Amino acid sequence: DAEDHISWLLQRGWHEKALAAVEAGQGRTELLDE
Repeated sequence: DAEDHISWLLQRGWHEKALAAVEAGQGRTELLDE
């Protein structure tokens, strides 16, 4: 789910992307599009 994806990002140091996803409420969809 979205939280699992955020954890996946954080493990790789992508804190800004993870925070942006949470703040935007987009979950993982927005991140996977990039």
